[in-house]
Amino acid sequence: MRAIQRLLLLAEFVLLARCQQKPQVQISPPLEKIFLGDLILLRCGVSTDSEVTWYVNDTVQAQRNHTLKIEAAAPEHSGRYQCQHGNGSKSDDYPINVLGHAPSAALIIRTGQPVVRSGGSVVLQLDYDDGVKGWKCWVNTGEQTKTVRLRRSDEKAVSVSFQSNRLEVPESVFWCTNQELRSNQIRVRTSEKDVSLEMYPLPAVVGVSLTLKC
Repeated sequence: MRAIQRLLLLAEFVLLARCQQKPQVQISPPLEKIFLGDLILLRCGVSTDSEVTWYVNDTVQAQRNHTLKIEAAAPEHSGRYQCQHGNGSKSDDYPINVLGHAPSAALIIRTGQPVVRSGGSVVLQLDYDDGVKGWKCWVNTGEQTKTVRLRRSDEKAVSVSFQSNRLEVPESVFWCTNQELRSNQIRVRTSEKDVSLEMYPLPAVVGVSLTLKC
């Protein structure tokens, strides 16, 4: 009986320690710079059953989910982000600075559509006027970020194409980097529906026109 009581007390102590532990704001995809139109997900440490409160520049936000999703980043999203589990401690500030322009390198969908059937794929193309030698590409599927294998190209090539693996998750985010620069993101969603409404060429940004295709 005493052993059971000790185990219950230990479980309560562990739960209390987790609640009092200061959470950390984590960003996904892991981007060093955030450009206009980028998708970013902010997570409040380890997921728990408690309600999460988000703060931007010390102002409480309406969203109460563990993950704060910014669909298309803009300069007005810049600021200091914090989160809090229940009545526990607030996280440290997580600074976000959104640049008001797009990257100099361009990633486009060469073959395929922004919405594909589950199990489908797309062909993407990276274009950069100063050459694509030394560039790497990445894909984020929500929880994981992996490198994308690129075929070797001519030393002076200014573009390179690659095909994604089978897309099974609801949303995949692709982008490319070299040691200093980054391309724009390309988001590809999966759907089981026969008809889809798609946006071209990039996510909607306030003040920028877009094309819808059914």
